[in-house]
Amino acid sequence: TVPLKGFDCWCDDWAWGLVDLTEMGGKIYFRSDEDLWSSDGTVAGTKTVKLSSSLCPENGSHAMEGVNDTLFFAGYDKAGSELWTSDGTSAGTQLLTDIHPGEGWSLDEWTWFANVRSRNRLFFAADDGAHGIELWSLDTGPCSGPAEPILNTPSDNASTCDATPLFDWSPVTGAKKYQIRIADGDTSAILIQTVTSESSFTPDPPLSPGTYFWRVRAFNDCEWSPWSEKWWFTVEPPPPVPELSSPVDESQTYETRPIFEWSSTQDAVRYRLQVDDDASFASPVIDKSKTGTSYRPTEPLPPGTYHWRVRGSYDCGNGAWAEAHSLTVLPAGLEYGAYLPLVTRDAR
Repeated sequence: TVPLKGFDCWCDDWAWGLVDLTEMGGKIYFRSDEDLWSSDGTVAGTKTVKLSSSLCPENGSHAMEGVNDTLFFAGYDKAGSELWTSDGTSAGTQLLTDIHPGEGWSLDEWTWFANVRSRNRLFFAADDGAHGIELWSLDTGPCSGPAEPILNTPSDNASTCDATPLFDWSPVTGAKKYQIRIADGDTSAILIQTVTSESSFTPDPPLSPGTYFWRVRAFNDCEWSPWSEKWWFTVEPPPPVPELSSPVDESQTYETRPIFEWSSTQDAVRYRLQVDDDASFASPVIDKSKTGTSYRPTEPLPPGTYHWRVRGSYDCGNGAWAEAHSLTVLPAGLEYGAYLPLVTRDAR
């Protein structure tokens, strides 16, 4: 997060911050003092669109609305506060129509701020000077929905041990938000349906073991796209956890190369062993992947207390770690008692 540009925000006798921030065409448009600005998120790309006192928000901030690459907003000039448009260029920023002829104001901070867009029409309240405040509408041009999203992961007919898999799809041009639907594969009951501005989603709480299908649709300034194709996936039951057998938990040994052993588990492809002098396993001194169920270190372990754990790897992913055991390697010393005869001098 970095600052892009500083502003001294004054308009006549009023102080104004950056107001009316509106996204359109991948840029942010806003007003500061009397000017219309745009930004692409870079310092060089933050610049004025129109330097004009006609845009001074003298009667308060007026919301801008971006529709089909055109901004609609309340601007002020000798015609009063009226409806303006901008295509993002200085030449294309101009009065659209003088609803209240002459110097009268058709729009103020209360009427224009309440504008609503529905597909290709913009609805707002305005005063033409003869009939009071009325509901007006404006045709904003052709309107079409975005393309349907292309799904990425989980792939169709995938199988996973992960109960919180990442759902990912390709971003759709012009999309402002997405709706993802996850349903039960047996009953088609919708289990998750949510809207996100990102092109990915992680379920919370975790999914139960079972078969599901998922699909996504996108929304732009106009309407929802068709649903994507339906992809199926299966969340497998949690795979079994190996049982640690030797060394037993909290044991002590003078052996600096102890043999670590654990039970086999059904369908395991490999096992991963970790040994660390820290219970967090932040930097294991041993981190091995094995097809068998035992391992003897090739290098001696220095004296100290160690923690060790094992997990299985399966076709659908990794299983959970077994609960760690501890082992203390003792310093070398007299491992067995030695007894010598006591020799004393005869006092006689």
